[in-house]
Formats: sequence, structure tokens, C-alpha cells
Amino acid sequence: MKPKEFKQDLALIGIGHWGKNLARNFDDLGALHTICDIQPKNLNQYKLIYPHINFTLSYQEILENKNIKKIVIAAPTEMHFNLAKQALMLGKDVFIEKAMSSDAKQASELHELSKKQHSILMVGHILHYHPCVKRIKEMIRGGDLGELLHLNFNRLNFGSRGPEKSSLWAFAPHDISLLLSLCANQQLLSLECVQDSFYSERFSDQSWLALNFSDNIRANIHVNWINPVPERKLTIVGTKGAIIFDDLQGWNDKLTFWETSVQLKQGVLQFNQKSGEKIIIETKEPLHTECEHFLQSCLERRTPITDSLEGVNVMKVLDLAQQSAQSMQNLELDTYNSMELQR
Repeated sequence: MKPKEFKQDLALIGIGHWGKNLARNFDDLGALHTICDIQPKNLNQYKLIYPHINFTLSYQEILENKNIKKIVIAAPTEMHFNLAKQALMLGKDVFIEKAMSSDAKQASELHELSKKQHSILMVGHILHYHPCVKRIKEMIRGGDLGELLHLNFNRLNFGSRGPEKSSLWAFAPHDISLLLSLCANQQLLSLECVQDSFYSERFSDQSWLALNFSDNIRANIHVNWINPVPERKLTIVGTKGAIIFDDLQGWNDKLTFWETSVQLKQGVLQFNQKSGEKIIIETKEPLHTECEHFLQSCLERRTPITDSLEGVNVMKVLDLAQQSAQSMQNLELDTYNSMELQR
């Protein structure tokens, strides 16, 4: 898809830490029309970089501009619902960065509104657009890993929490989104979340989330913003093999596969493993693929990979995780029928 095939009819709301990356990619794709931010200094910083586009402090101006058909929201999470709702009510297509909203109820309302308005509503769960994740999904579908047993997600950093007050909400949406996709044919049976607040009761600096699916599949997600060394790693163990996706490594070292087997013979476990095999992946920026996917979905009026219903399901898990952390209990989901995840 060449940039000239996309219309220059997209407005970006928020040009902060992540917004600047969205601006670069949507401009490269020829779609960026206007940047909106409530901070004049943020806008002034980018006027020299993008002299060919418009800048405004007024979101109302964006809404009233009939030449703007698409809105990308990169504002703080607590603003997502109102910004998206106003845009959807006018029939505009919307891309929302994670987290989709402040809770599942708000997310569900946006999902229903997008259906009513026949608008495209996509959530920025970027992992689905990563070449390594694409290969992992292909390998799972092809049976290379056998039956899934365990998935372990680590997303650790020092700082970079953004406006969120919880490491769970700041970092876990990406991993929850990918986990639900990899276990799409399974039922989520229970989950338990434990959080730690070391420096202030207002902030949850560290979170562990344990999830149990049908077919005896287990998953763990560990996130925090107090780790001295950044880590973004996914380990998937199956009955025939295991794979590690280490996103902080170079492209030739991000993905490693081990062929493995474990057998019980005469009461003794026998472990067999071949040497790890590096999986070479095409070098391609996931964000660029994600932005292009949004534009193409709008052009063809097709459902995005990370559509609003996918976003709602992620929000449901986040809500349940927060309930578990606050009650310090493991939640059995058969008692939460209204929160069960269904496509």
C-alpha cells in the first residue's frame, strides 16, 4: 500500500511520549491531517517537523471538521472514553491507544456505539502487529509447539509508567491482549492478581497475574516499573516444543525455538531437548504495520485484528484482576457469568 492511496483525513489527539511515534507513522503513510494537543509547547515543538499539516488546541475544532474522518487518541486513559464517544457519535472512525478506557463498562459502551454508527473502532494492542508474534501464531497453528501448557509474560521497566497509577494498567494490556488471542479457543476459568505498593499507597508498583484456562493451560503475567533492567519477554511451553520471544534483543535474536519432549516412564520423568534454533524474522516496525492496518481497515470497512470487542475483553480481564487484587482472592469465573469472555 503506497501512502498516496490513503486520504489525508486523520487527526491525532495527543503528541506526547507515544503520540510522536504515531504522528511519524501516520505522516509517512500520507494520512496525517491535524495534530491536536492541549499543551501549546507540545504543538510548537512539532510545527517545524510537520509544516504541511494543521495544528490545534481545540478538540471541538477536530470534531466539527468534516474533512477529518479518522481520529487517533493518544491522550491519558481517563480521557479515552469521552474523546472516543464524541468522535463515534459523529460517525468518525477511531483508533484508541491502550488501555481502551477506564473500565469494561465504558469499553462496552464504545463498542456498541461503534456498531450502531457503523464506524471502525480499533485498539492499539501493538503486539499483534509484531513480525515475531505473527510467526509465533503460525507455529502454534502449525503444531510446532504441540498442545499449549504454560505461557509466561514479563514486562519490566524502571519508570516510564505514563499517567497510570498501576503497573497492571500501564503495562499488562498488551500481554493480556496477546494471551487472549493465543488462547482464543479456550475458556478462562479463573484468575488471581497480587499487587505491591512500595513507595505510595496511590501507586501499585508491581503486579502478578495468574490465569487458568481450560485444557489445563496456565499463564502468568508479571509487570512492574521498578526493575533496574528493562525486560520484555514471552516464554511459551508446549508438549512438543518451547519458544522464547525476547523483544529487547536484536532482530536475529528475538525468537528462539526448542524442540522438547517430556515422558513419564516407570514413574520417572524423562526430559529431552534439542539445541535452541534461532528464528530469523523480517525487520519491520510493528507500529507502522499497526497504523497501516487501521487505515486499510477503514478503507475496506473491515474488522481490525484488535477491534473494539477484543478491546472490551482485555478490559474485562483488567477489571477482574483489579477485583482480585483488592479482595486478595482467586476469582472463579463461573461465578462471574456476565464477565465471561466471548467472541
